[in-house]
Amino acid sequence: MKISQALWFLLRVAITGDILYTILENEPRSNVDWLACGLISTVSAIFLFGWLHAVRSQWHETERPYSLTTPFFPVGRLTIRFWFTAALSQLIAGALASVYDLHRYGTINPLSASFFFLGVFCLVAVLVSIRSTSLPPSSLRRQ
Repeated sequence: MKISQALWFLLRVAITGDILYTILENEPRSNVDWLACGLISTVSAIFLFGWLHAVRSQWHETERPYSLTTPFFPVGRLTIRFWFTAALSQLIAGALASVYDLHRYGTINPLSASFFFLGVFCLVAVLVSIRSTSLPPSSLRRQ
């Protein structure tokens, strides 16, 4: 792995760590309940899918859109990579926070779960957006 690839991967790890820290720091002061968890995740994913569908003609990720070692900024040029990274970071941070909650409190805090489900639903929105384009995902990876 080249140094630049390692830096992009470490930046993704740092973003995930920052999200995890934010979740754990704000859990005691959170007003998020299970209804909000479901609504936030679902509505965000629907809007993300709509936005990705609207800007699909501007996608430039023809090579390795799912790569964890390639740049994902700027969002206007690397839309799929950016949202793939964002969704994966939220999913991982939410899962780790949920495991921490289970270990420490014996229950899962809705804030942790909301980040986990937000990551899952946004990841699904990204994958469905790719599949709904005229190019299949395999051709996106090879070009």
